[in-house]
Amino acid sequence: MQNEYNTRTLAKMAFIILCTGAIVIYAYYQMRDFLNGPSITITEPTNGLTTHEETISVSGIAERISSITFNDRKIYTDEHGAFMEKVALFPGYNEIKVSVRDRFNRDKTALLEVVYK
Repeated sequence: MQNEYNTRTLAKMAFIILCTGAIVIYAYYQMRDFLNGPSITITEPTNGLTTHEETISVSGIAERISSITFNDRKIYTDEHGAFMEKVALFPGYNEIKVSVRDRFNRDKTALLEVVYK
């Protein structure tokens, strides 16, 4: 009789622990966008590039965003978050700004410095 009672208690505790674990995992899954925030990675060109080209292509990947701007101009990404924009360079030092915002109004900015000779 005592053995049956211990088995039932152990089974109930295991069930409660499994349910609690499932709830915690589901809550993290639903909050991952809020916890991670927006991210932006410029893949091309490298920061500090010196070029003789009048125009360059800037490309990268933005994740967990609701909007993206390129030098304060709204642009769009593909379904994977990739973007590519061409920019005309002025002679000398150029600073290119890519900003993203997520649905919780958190911002992140990436600055790219390019020298055109």
